[in-house]
Amino acid sequence: MPCFWRIDLQLLLMLAVFLVAECVSTGVEGLVTSSNSTQQMDKDKNSLGLQMDKEENSSKPLTEDVIVTLWKIILRNKPHCIRAHKRATHMTTKTNCTDERMTWPYRPDQNSVLQIDPVVITHDGYYECQVVTPDGNFHYGYHLQVLVVPEMTLFENNTRTAVCKAIAGRPAARISWTPEGDCVPEHNSWDNGTVTVQSTCHWADSNVSVVSCSISHETGNWSQSLDLNQVYSSLPVLVDTKAVLYCPTVPLTDVIVTLWKIILRNKPHCIRAHKRATHMTTKTNCTDERMTWPYGPDQNSVLQIDPVVITHDGYYECQVVTPDGNFHYGYHLQVLVVPEMTLFENKTRTAVCKAIAGRPAARISWTPEGDCVPEHNSWDNGTVTVQSTCHWAESNVSVVSCSISHETGNWSQSIDLNQGVRTFPVSRLLIILYVKSSLFLVILVVVGIICFQSRFLSKTCFPWPHPQRTVKS
Repeated sequence: MPCFWRIDLQLLLMLAVFLVAECVSTGVEGLVTSSNSTQQMDKDKNSLGLQMDKEENSSKPLTEDVIVTLWKIILRNKPHCIRAHKRATHMTTKTNCTDERMTWPYRPDQNSVLQIDPVVITHDGYYECQVVTPDGNFHYGYHLQVLVVPEMTLFENNTRTAVCKAIAGRPAARISWTPEGDCVPEHNSWDNGTVTVQSTCHWADSNVSVVSCSISHETGNWSQSLDLNQVYSSLPVLVDTKAVLYCPTVPLTDVIVTLWKIILRNKPHCIRAHKRATHMTTKTNCTDERMTWPYGPDQNSVLQIDPVVITHDGYYECQVVTPDGNFHYGYHLQVLVVPEMTLFENKTRTAVCKAIAGRPAARISWTPEGDCVPEHNSWDNGTVTVQSTCHWAESNVSVVSCSISHETGNWSQSIDLNQGVRTFPVSRLLIILYVKSSLFLVILVVVGIICFQSRFLSKTCFPWPHPQRTVKS
């Protein structure tokens, strides 16, 4: 199967070149001359497409007839920058020129080259050099177009549906498919002037197996292929455990490139690649230190995740490039979380069973069945709490059982709906009443005896006053 990835594409080239424009005197080939003192700039425009971070340099000596050399730089949303040099006085002036990346690397009276190092997107604009001589004025202009190489990605989104992207290119790239499908294009423009182009295509015809996406851009053309019939093996893994993913079995001596493509939700694709000839390993958008090649990639291409967390849920595809063809194998990694089970009586003859924070959602059933109300609560970390509240109106239903079914196991608990109600025989109630009454009588007798004895010692046993005695004289 054709490989649908190019290693040099995964590094987003920042289209970098620095502009080296030159301004020369009379008699130099390529300059426009005029007997008039001024010329129209539109006549001398030269489109110059440059890639950032690359260098290009050319210069020619100036003649002794030059009086003034001047660069006029017109950028979008900025005041015009004027850089001028007067040969007679060796005086150089700058007006509205604050970008330190634009320089005269040589003495302006010897070489008028303007250098931009490095070129960035904001350098896109019009650059005109003017040379004043006794014989007239000469000028030459550049319309500098800063190009950005788009990053290409191709992946299967849904069944028999593929998505091809040209990310953050400048100008916008063009996408085409072979064979053609039912496609929906999208364009997203970013604040930095780049554009992401996306095409989502569906092929209903089951005879279509391998599809190719082609991207055309001013900086180059690229193509990747995808097998719509490729099967991802489902790989369930418990959270906080270790996962080991394997590549197709190929003799190591035949391997040219080994690549892991990792597609996670709401994250840019992670690409880990190893080129056997140069022993060079590259990573693009791979910041998770829990994903590693525990062995040398040229010896063993196993991808290890330790420990696994919920955010590792996604697609993992290994591609091996050999002289005989390309081989790949994919995993749909499903991160499982064991739910916590609780069962309790909420109200009279009403029970609540919960499977808390499981992944995926658990299933709850009751024995015997009751009048139940289910609830589902999804949490930000991807887990789900499932709750079932059941009521049994029939008094003959006593013990009920809740069962939870989940990919990680099955659990069951029981509860007695009558455990809060106590019934006693009449004989037991009479015995309890007799004991309590006897104890009360004993307490009264003891208190009476104590008070009777203390009456003759003090008058504090009873709170009421004693009658006064009268003594006859």
